This record gives sequence, structure tokens and C-alpha cells, in this order.
Amino acid sequence: MPSPNMPTTESVDVYPVTGYFETFENISEGRGTAKPFQLIGAEFIDSTQYAKDLNELNLPGVKFRPAAFTPAPGQKVEEELAEGVEVYVTNTDNYDPVYTGLSMIKVINDNYSDNIEWRDDEWLAQLTGKSYIEEDLKNWRRSREHCREMAA
Repeated sequence: MPSPNMPTTESVDVYPVTGYFETFENISEGRGTAKPFQLIGAEFIDSTQYAKDLNELNLPGVKFRPAAFTPAPGQKVEEELAEGVEVYVTNTDNYDPVYTGLSMIKVINDNYSDNIEWRDDEWLAQLTGKSYIEEDLKNWRRSREHCREMAA
């Protein structure tokens, strides 16, 4: 067991994908469950739709299954029913964890931008080493909100 939060090979395989979700205050990366980092979810996510949207991207070497889970006390979204996805790496030779993780965030941002709570310390920029990734997602969200206001 490489870490208490990575008890299986599957957890290790998906950590480069789902570790990015540590950048959110209100989206769980499955800590405090039997499948840490294999599960991503929050109370505001529709698990069936999220899995469908992700699978339609046909990301290489990975599939997504709707999931519901309740993180343990002391974890993000503790003791709340979180809906989201379970991540399955189907082919470690051809999946791209960085692209997959950012695609997962983009789909959540596309569908639930009003619900997302980003950490204040630009954690995604620290994880990726690229400040523009987090800023681009935030700016895209702001520009979409501005377009909605203009259309109203």
C-alpha cells in the first residue's frame, strides 16, 4: 500500500487523473471511501449525466461509471451523499491522465459552474505547474456568465 489514501493499484492508476480534484472545496476525490481517487463526486452532480458526458468524449484508455458514495467524517463533503463517477483505467498504455483529469474538470465546469468552489490558493496551478490552466477555466466560466447576463 503506497499510501493510506491509495490502497490499491487502481487508486495509484487514477491518482494522476483525479488528484486534480483536490483543487475544489466541495468536490470529493473519494477520500474516506473504500475507493479513494477512483471516485469523484459532489451533492450537486447528476452521476448518470456526468458519466454519459465523459464517456461520450471517448478518452483513450479510460471509462466512467455513475457512482454515489458518502465520504467519511473529516473528509471533503463528509457524510453527504455525493454523486459522480467511478474512474476505470482500461488501458494504461494509451490513456493520458493529464488530459483525462482536465477533461473531467471541464465537463463539471460546463455543467455545474455555479456550484463549484475553487480553493483560494490556486491549487490546480500548483499541481500542473501551469497557472494559465486554472485561470483559463475560471475566465471561461466568467465569460459564460457574462454572456448569460447580456442575453437576459
